[in-house]
Amino acid sequence: MQNQQSPSKIRTGTEVGALIRFARSTARPRVHEAQADVLEQHGQRLGLSNDGQEVRVAAPPRDDVLVEVGAGKEATVASADFKQLVKDITLQIAAGHPFVVSREGVPADVLAKEKEIAAEQFKNKPPQAIAKIVEGKIEKFYQTYCLVDQGFVKKNSEISVKEHVATVAKQLGDEVTIRRFVRFQIGEAATA
Repeated sequence: MQNQQSPSKIRTGTEVGALIRFARSTARPRVHEAQADVLEQHGQRLGLSNDGQEVRVAAPPRDDVLVEVGAGKEATVASADFKQLVKDITLQIAAGHPFVVSREGVPADVLAKEKEIAAEQFKNKPPQAIAKIVEGKIEKFYQTYCLVDQGFVKKNSEISVKEHVATVAKQLGDEVTIRRFVRFQIGEAATA
């Protein structure tokens, strides 16, 4: 058995306490206490389900992911295809290290800074060329920073995560949305 740091030392941009509160707020009352206690004790592998959503933690070596994926019908959440989709999304988050679910979640100051950096790199080009270059750089930034814009790793990035989710949702005959996620590494320092 590996010697892991205590959960109180597990950090990323979100504290473990927030993860535990999130887990407790999304689970059924008689189930959430035991599952949240597992997260508190071990800091890994937590699967919660509730009406219309599934929350799951995947644990590749030293990475943990907590993701909330919603569906319109209870039967969808119980299906094997939906469960596989949630597993695929957790693995994507662990492998791709996105920061937000979609473009709408990118803070304005982060986007402005990226545009500024891109424009500065090509300041000697004509203004119309700079605009096109910055647009391309921002698109590439979204493909790295936003989960749904990333290339889906299980399909060798031939399709985006958004396209994969849409395909599975169509197969299930339901609307499926990735609501939120948190990715953290054991021992990773918190960001202020």
